[in-house]
Amino acid sequence: YIAARIIKDGVSLGKFSGVTDGKWIFSGRAINLEKEFEMFYFWDQEAFLVDEKLARINKGILVKGDLNAPIKIQLFMDFLCGSCGKEYKELMEIVEKEKDVAVFIKLVPGEDKENHKITKLAVSGLLEGYNLINEIYDWMFERKITYKDLEKKFYSTIKQKGGDEKKIKVLANSAQVLGIINSHISDFKKLGGTKTPLIMLGRQLVKASDAGVLKEVIRRKLTGNTRKTK
Repeated sequence: YIAARIIKDGVSLGKFSGVTDGKWIFSGRAINLEKEFEMFYFWDQEAFLVDEKLARINKGILVKGDLNAPIKIQLFMDFLCGSCGKEYKELMEIVEKEKDVAVFIKLVPGEDKENHKITKLAVSGLLEGYNLINEIYDWMFERKITYKDLEKKFYSTIKQKGGDEKKIKVLANSAQVLGIINSHISDFKKLGGTKTPLIMLGRQLVKASDAGVLKEVIRRKLTGNTRKTK
């Protein structure tokens, strides 16, 4: 993992940080350090793929599709990150009708204590089959409510959906949920992650802020055509 400023012909191409093998840097884009600093969004050579161990789903939480789907996507996200909520919605829309795609999320709340509490609520709900990801983002960024108010809305919604509020409260404060969140944070750091959202499609890191690029990468995976077109 490195951080560097790339300069070509005296012009700064930007400050980048990410995973490197000495020839390439990944920072949302692949940067060739030997051949004219060519940049692009996705690739298919083995040298540019994340190590198999780092690409494992581990304790990612399934939010769409089947565990055994041939195409698995991991989305690292944070509830204080507005673009993560947007990315989550866009990703779910892209894969909505794709039977061969499974989406897993990994929540990385950072140091904020209330963000940790919100993440615990979300994970406990998901483990019991209640996905309130969109609702949580809406509550936080559209109404800007306090954590206490958000917690009330969360449990009220759980009850409306037929969930057991007491059971989920116990789960939210359990070692199981804490262990899942810590594993998500650990995986994010191992990948050299510095900012959410971050998307992994199989062993391939994808620039998360461009929905068009994500659609194209998924299309190529589904059709078996992973080569970059000009």
